[in-house]
Amino acid sequence: MGTPADGVKCEAATFAKTARHEQNAIDRESTMKTTLDELLALRTVVDSGSPLQDSTLRARPLGSSSLRVVASPAYLKERGRVKSVAQLLGHHTLLGFGQPESLNHWPLRGPHGDRLHIAPAVKASSGETLRQLVLNGAGLACLADFMTAEDRRRGDLVQVLPRDTVEVLQPIHAVYYRNTQLSSRIACFLDFLGERMAAMPWAALPRKPAAKA
Repeated sequence: MGTPADGVKCEAATFAKTARHEQNAIDRESTMKTTLDELLALRTVVDSGSPLQDSTLRARPLGSSSLRVVASPAYLKERGRVKSVAQLLGHHTLLGFGQPESLNHWPLRGPHGDRLHIAPAVKASSGETLRQLVLNGAGLACLADFMTAEDRRRGDLVQVLPRDTVEVLQPIHAVYYRNTQLSSRIACFLDFLGERMAAMPWAALPRKPAAKA
């Protein structure tokens, strides 16, 4: 997997470690390893309306996480605070994804609408690579909260243009082959992941539409 899924894999590994302590099976280590091997992937999906283009795969929603543009304090000290979307485009180094191009549509409102398409000065195929570049002051990137929540809590990263940011949720799915019977072991593990992800500080739920008067 490429793109932002790296952060999901890190979270899943943490949850799996916790699950090993909570599971009552005799051979807990072996059972959990088998479960992770049978599960094809944990991945993020940008277009929640069409999560998979491969018809042989099936995706089970586990949660979602907000997107936001972030930078390191060191970068902002050197280059100056970002005061507007126009300034962001004209005077700052933007980091983005090589593919899919939809990942380079940032949730910033302006004359262009609610999604800003950027042309990255530096491209990467991995969300974790972009995170490390941003932490080291290479520029700005748009990443999901599940990757940056702890960095922002420590002050290693800060959100850019919060007042111009619109709510865009990045869904997180477990992916497996469509023709594979989902074993009770995997189903139980996915239930566990969904519960743990829902309890994480970065977990986000779609806003309910306002009630009609």
